[in-house]
Amino acid sequence: SRTRHSETVSQLQLLLSQQQSLATKWRNAHCEATKQFEESSTAMSQELNTLRKEHNVLTQKYQSVEKKLGSMSQKTKTLRENEKKMTKSLKLAESHIIKTAEELYSVVQNKNNLLRERTVMAKEIELLQTQLCDVPQYIPKLDLCQPEKDMMTS
Repeated sequence: SRTRHSETVSQLQLLLSQQQSLATKWRNAHCEATKQFEESSTAMSQELNTLRKEHNVLTQKYQSVEKKLGSMSQKTKTLRENEKKMTKSLKLAESHIIKTAEELYSVVQNKNNLLRERTVMAKEIELLQTQLCDVPQYIPKLDLCQPEKDMMTS
């Protein structure tokens, strides 16, 4: 009984240690995912600002060329070039957003897996605690020296 109790306590300690380790891993993964998301968000914001500036510069150049040349063919050519650049930039930004979303999805999947493992471990701990509570705390002594009839009358 004492051995079983010690084994159960050891199992509980091991499960608690594993659960604490999983919790630490989850926190670290969560922090890293948040950090990566913030970095990606900052990078995308900077890229968007750069694109806006480039767009404004290109618009000003376009207006200047249109005024100076007054040629519809030159205007059309410049518009097509700008459109290609914007399409390329948008495709690049789009692929970056998709990649970030996939990475975030992976982190969320890992988090969910860790939470499932944590739940299973919590149930195992609860079962072991229940088993600990079921260990008999008191076993009554029987006085084997008394004759049977005395035991019946008492």
